[in-house]
Amino acid sequence: MDSAPRADFAAIAASHHIFQVGTLSVLEAFSGNPQGERFAIDPHFAPYLTPAALDILRVKLPPRVSQGVKFAYAVVAIRAEHEAGVTILAGTDAPNPDTAWGVSLHREMELLTQCGLTPLQALQAATSAPAQAFFLVDRGRIEVGRRADLVLVNGDPSKDIRATRDVVSVWKAGRLVDRTKKK
Repeated sequence: MDSAPRADFAAIAASHHIFQVGTLSVLEAFSGNPQGERFAIDPHFAPYLTPAALDILRVKLPPRVSQGVKFAYAVVAIRAEHEAGVTILAGTDAPNPDTAWGVSLHREMELLTQCGLTPLQALQAATSAPAQAFFLVDRGRIEVGRRADLVLVNGDPSKDIRATRDVVSVWKAGRLVDRTKKK
């Protein structure tokens, strides 16, 4: 994030058949535009966040950290890689300042759409694409015999990625999670 990517950056990445985990949500914080506090007070998330998650979402980095850092460079890099056919995976690098496990993934998918991925591609970047990239054959698809980690949401996140924030139910390994119990 300290300089724009070279013109041949995306083509080189594509030619090596890599996948990219941009960790845009943490890079956004390091660039001086933290978003974690929004999630710490969001009624969709706040009741389910642990005290430790709330604390890290509220961490404010000193201004010197963001000097010379341009989040736009990261966006340009991910957009170029996506356009070149590089597999983009969603990842937050939580628990770094301003990021927490789970909740920051919603921001990550939103940022991926700002890099040119469709909402459906952003969903895939958080689900089936990592399963494929890391050879996790028991997950990443809804099929008999697969691990049943599912999230039911209100709305259609394939049209508006922010719909993932309105979670109705969660299943982990095929079992409905009681979301009324705080961790």
